[in-house]
Amino acid sequence: MGISKIKPEGTYESFYSKESIAVISKRLGVSGATLSHWWQQRFGMEAYMARVKKRPKVNPEDTYPFFYSKEGTRVISKRFGIARHTLVCWWKKHFGEDAYIARIAKKVKPEDIYPFFHSKEGTRAVAKRFGITRETVKNWWKQHFGEIAYAARIAKEGITKEERKRRKKVKRAEYVRNNQEKVKALRKVAASKYYRKHKKEIAQRQRSYYLQHPDKQIAYNKAYYETNTEQLRKYAIQYRVKNKAIIKSKAKARLVENPAKLLLSNAKARAKKFGVPFNLTLEDIQVCIPLDGLCPITKEPFERGEGKVGPRSMTLDRVIPNLGYVRGNIAVISHKANVIKQNCTNPEIFRKLAQYLKQKRINA
Repeated sequence: MGISKIKPEGTYESFYSKESIAVISKRLGVSGATLSHWWQQRFGMEAYMARVKKRPKVNPEDTYPFFYSKEGTRVISKRFGIARHTLVCWWKKHFGEDAYIARIAKKVKPEDIYPFFHSKEGTRAVAKRFGITRETVKNWWKQHFGEIAYAARIAKEGITKEERKRRKKVKRAEYVRNNQEKVKALRKVAASKYYRKHKKEIAQRQRSYYLQHPDKQIAYNKAYYETNTEQLRKYAIQYRVKNKAIIKSKAKARLVENPAKLLLSNAKARAKKFGVPFNLTLEDIQVCIPLDGLCPITKEPFERGEGKVGPRSMTLDRVIPNLGYVRGNIAVISHKANVIKQNCTNPEIFRKLAQYLKQKRINA
């Protein structure tokens, strides 16, 4: 297996030729997908599509006269700029399977390859020498010399199926080592194509796997975080800097939707600011929120302020301010009631205030 070291720059001249991608890719030793990807990146999608449209279409009828020529399928396919497989399919469809086999038989006869049965050359080398497939060589040899003789020949070669597989693996590994960038690019293209095609299926498989193996997923996440801590932190900082406004708006929206969380975060900030004790949890605040949705003092329904605290907004009150935000010392009341109460803890003052307001109303 020859290792192709062709670079994208080496294919740019062929872009302006009349040859097809199949012919050029075979000549340069790269895949058709890689070649088209390089051209699209260099010349752009519009130029690439224009090239495809410019290339003259080949009809099956154009190739029929060459069926009777002595030229091989490789030469004829190159002449028309099409794949050999396409040419063979057209001929088989038009002339029939038997006629095509007869054409091949005219070119190479079984008798021509019999002397090579006793040579040290492998079936691949013999097939390449005569321009036929390995399967054809095997079949002809088996028919003429028999299954046992063919098995003995393979045993002489000393190459078993396992050995062939091993050699293929070694060659593949060597190719990957010598062409890392090329292999990465090809894998990336293949992965992106597969992902786009099977996006929903992949997501569904991932969800089902997470549900079935939660412990494995947690262990994998921990291990991944430990090995890539610095990199993940850098990504997190970059994301926060780029999306600062979005993060803030989302956080505010979450807090507004859950008033208990908002009250807890505000209380924690005030406790830190004023240096008072704090030991509340989310459950402690949720228990204090009235079930009827009314302020226990003003008996007015709670309302959300639009971007700022309103008179009927929920607030967390310290019953005895000096004790701080601790369990048993909090109440959820409206902002209006909290402003009236302030830091006062003497009920007598509120009674006198109530009598004063009552008297004023009577006099008015």
